[in-house]
Amino acid sequence: MAPPKRSNRTVRQSTLSFKTKVTKSAPNNSAFKKGSSSSGGATTPSSSQVVCTIDDSSQERAISRKPVKIPKSTTSSSVSSKEEQAAREVSSARLKKFYAAILESRLTAPVHQNSLTLEEKILRHFDLSSQYGPCIGITRAGRWKRAHRLGLRPPIEVLAVALQMEDEMAADHPAEKRDTRRAYIDDFLSTRNAGE
Repeated sequence: MAPPKRSNRTVRQSTLSFKTKVTKSAPNNSAFKKGSSSSGGATTPSSSQVVCTIDDSSQERAISRKPVKIPKSTTSSSVSSKEEQAAREVSSARLKKFYAAILESRLTAPVHQNSLTLEEKILRHFDLSSQYGPCIGITRAGRWKRAHRLGLRPPIEVLAVALQMEDEMAADHPAEKRDTRRAYIDDFLSTRNAGE
């Protein structure tokens, strides 16, 4: 089948103009019509109103806005400190039991993790669990707290290990040791020299 023939008409493409202030059309409400106030004349905006211009009529119209109240967050330091306190009370036996449950849920044993500590194995498992959100550009404890705030119910054992690793990094910070606060994959993807 032959392709359809094109007509000889030339079609001119319309140009965009950025000289106007408002690019979206405003809804036609009777409350916004000129002279709808009780004074009968032009309206003057009060302190809780915003003045904007509209292209189609080029008239100023007042739009009332309610003040926005920002609620005080209940997930601030009080909840974090409760969770951190509970995480600091997690025993090493509970960590071993937690990792044993992870191994039981897998089909095969992990490969190439013989040289890692139990804590690093738990943290790497958490790093690769996408159900708690992305792990790039955030510390492990920060990721755990974000997942907790969002109601994703991350394991408290992960926070316990992350806090333990942060405490160890604060106590002794050797230059040759890797920063364990960030995910291993985050370090891997953010290397500066790819050739090294």
